[in-house]
Amino acid sequence: MTTIAGSAVGMPMAGAVAPAAYDPFAELKREIRQIVTASANDVFTQQQPLIRTTISDAIADQMPGIRTAVGGAIEDQLPNIRSEVEAAFQAQLPTVRAELDSFVDDTQPRLQAMVDDTITRVKAELPGVIDQEVARQRAAIGAEITPIVEQQTANVKHIASSAITGGAIGGGIGALAGFALGFKAWNGAAGGLLAAAGLAAIGATAGSLVGGWHGASTLGQPADS
Repeated sequence: MTTIAGSAVGMPMAGAVAPAAYDPFAELKREIRQIVTASANDVFTQQQPLIRTTISDAIADQMPGIRTAVGGAIEDQLPNIRSEVEAAFQAQLPTVRAELDSFVDDTQPRLQAMVDDTITRVKAELPGVIDQEVARQRAAIGAEITPIVEQQTANVKHIASSAITGGAIGGGIGALAGFALGFKAWNGAAGGLLAAAGLAAIGATAGSLVGGWHGASTLGQPADS
């Protein structure tokens, strides 16, 4: 047998790819595959609403049973769940208590220090605050009382001035009237002076009363009233 490059005649050389076998129905198969795929897609597209409705109806039909089953399963498991939760809680209680105690122990000195600092600061600031408040109250009271005192002082001055004026006028009238009457009654200046002195005192008193009353009745009125 004749060999070429180490290979027997009629056999493919090493590394060569054998040619694909000829298939006269390849094109027909491809067309059939396309037709089948298109038909399947059309059928699926047409059946989609029905499929969805069927699935939804099936789920709706099964929902009561699912709810009942789930509810029953939950009810059945509730005792176990409660037991597990209570056991977990009881198991964590020592840790929680220890953490709370540690938190209290760590926090208490800081809280006490904050309280002490606040008390010290308040004690230091309190005198100044009291002084400021007293000064403010004095100023407020003074602002309220000063106009009243000034008004009352003016009223007293007005009444006193009216009384003095009335007393002077009344005394003068009494003195003149007394002198005239005494002079006439006792035919002499001595009698007139004696009567003038008596009536002057009476007239001064009456004039003061009348003047004071007039001054009180004219408070707040113009000076020429």
